[in-house]
Amino acid sequence: MFEALAAIGEASLAALWFPVMAWSGLAALMMLALASARRLHPIAGYRLRQGILLALPAAVVMAPWIPVPESLRPAIPAALGGSPAATFPDPATRGQPLAEQVDVAAILLGVATTAVILLALIRISVLFRDLRRLHRLRAAANTLDDDSANRTLRDLADRFAVQRPVKLFEGPDGCVPMTFHWRRPAIVVPGGLVRDPSALRIVLTHELIHVRRHDYIWTLLDCLTSAVFAFHPLTWLLRRGIDRCRETSCDAEVVGGGVARPDKYAKVLVQTHDQARVPMTAVAAGMATRSPTIKERLEAMQQFANTNPTSRLRTGSALVGGLLFLVTTTLAGCAGRAEPPGSSGASAAFFDNDVGYFIPSVSDTGQYWSVPSSRTEDAMASALRRLEVELDYLRERQDELRTLSDAIPRTRDGLPPQGEDYAEYSDLVKHQILLDDMYQERLKQFETLRLHRETLRRLRENGS
Repeated sequence: MFEALAAIGEASLAALWFPVMAWSGLAALMMLALASARRLHPIAGYRLRQGILLALPAAVVMAPWIPVPESLRPAIPAALGGSPAATFPDPATRGQPLAEQVDVAAILLGVATTAVILLALIRISVLFRDLRRLHRLRAAANTLDDDSANRTLRDLADRFAVQRPVKLFEGPDGCVPMTFHWRRPAIVVPGGLVRDPSALRIVLTHELIHVRRHDYIWTLLDCLTSAVFAFHPLTWLLRRGIDRCRETSCDAEVVGGGVARPDKYAKVLVQTHDQARVPMTAVAAGMATRSPTIKERLEAMQQFANTNPTSRLRTGSALVGGLLFLVTTTLAGCAGRAEPPGSSGASAAFFDNDVGYFIPSVSDTGQYWSVPSSRTEDAMASALRRLEVELDYLRERQDELRTLSDAIPRTRDGLPPQGEDYAEYSDLVKHQILLDDMYQERLKQFETLRLHRETLRRLRENGS
């Protein structure tokens, strides 16, 4: 069990924790900057916070696919505590099975990763429960056949450039106005609101702005991200900021568009809050959301009602694009698995797959590679046999090349004359050099492995 937890911890370090740590630093700085930007329009704050939040899963996914600059490769593992793949065991513990040298830090990291996964599964199940509740609410609502209400909906859709057809539904009196569905957007309003045309007009305008901005699908992505990374407090702070800016930006656009005066809009806002008895799901976008507070919305409405969000939206979108690029690139760099200078990746991987003990790298003196302890001494013997086969094959190839080389006619100085024979001789020499290097590498591996096998045998015989 401890070995499994340690394996999970080591695997998750570069795949999850490095990107999360780097994202946390950048996200914290950006959130501090946004908190101090009091005059930033809510629509820009909305998009920026969404960009920061969605950069987290994007970076975790993209991290393994973006190469790390060579200049950063040695620095990244050192700055973050060293590479989990390479260790320098104490001489007294060399030759012991890996199970006797369990990395406590890796086990704790494995426990943390397992807890993170379980928490994410719980939060995702809650999200699906909310989606089912929303589906049941939609099924219980009736299509609103009121001609006046539907005419108002069409007029407002044209006025606010809503291109997609929107259906209007009448929910129970205790429900809150809300918008949901991506391809076929629907607006649900409480039955009592239909009897107040001026209030209905305000509510429909607010919900149509959500439809135009595709807020339902964006909210769903935000909820999914915060569910997967539920362990991270910054994701919840970002979600609160996103919800606040989403609603206050809608409020400002409704009032700024001349649909209602601020005092009338505030009255409708308070009314929808007070009459709400059916709780609103987290994934729906609606006027009567509990976050932000009424006071926050009224203050934002007064401050931004007369500003034009279009230019700020363009600025915010550009900043989001740059932010996403910066964050994902940085996180991807942190996930790079830097090889120690001069180490042989092939050699390390070979021993890592075949032997259950610490095996030194043949190319980097003092460098040791940790390998699974589940391997037995039979696996070590199998690796030795395979190396013997490879050495025999390389010797045979060397003999073949020497025979071919000797068959080429030569001049007095021992070299073939210029022409086809000289080109063939040159190619044979290159192949001989390559085979000699491969032979020496395999021979080092063979002797190193045999040395460790004999060392372990003698330690067991001496009772060490």
